[in-house]
Amino acid sequence: MAKPKLATKQPGKPENVTKNDLGRIEWKLNVILMQLRQILQKEDVQMATIEELQAEVAANTDVTQSAVALIDGLAQKLEDALAQNDPAAVQEVVDQLRQNSGALGAAVTENTPHPDQTLPGDIE
Repeated sequence: MAKPKLATKQPGKPENVTKNDLGRIEWKLNVILMQLRQILQKEDVQMATIEELQAEVAANTDVTQSAVALIDGLAQKLEDALAQNDPAAVQEVVDQLRQNSGALGAAVTENTPHPDQTLPGDIE
């Protein structure tokens, strides 16, 4: 027995549509809706990952700018001390460098990924 076709004489008025046909259409729509939900969930996850990455970049930028300001400030103090030929001022800058180098080195090490470390957004 041949399957009835969804022919229409007038637009919007199908003929020969059975409950079975409507059931299949409903099932296909449900599959499409499930797939759409999955896509939207993946998009939410990707957006969260992008937002985390943007926050991390902003934090790293702040840290980098702070380190640059620190180094520039110390360089200026050293130049001023040398220009004044003031050994005590030079020693003060040297002490500041030693004091800050440990903290700066630890911050760089802590924020530098290891070769086997996966970062947010990395493709595996």
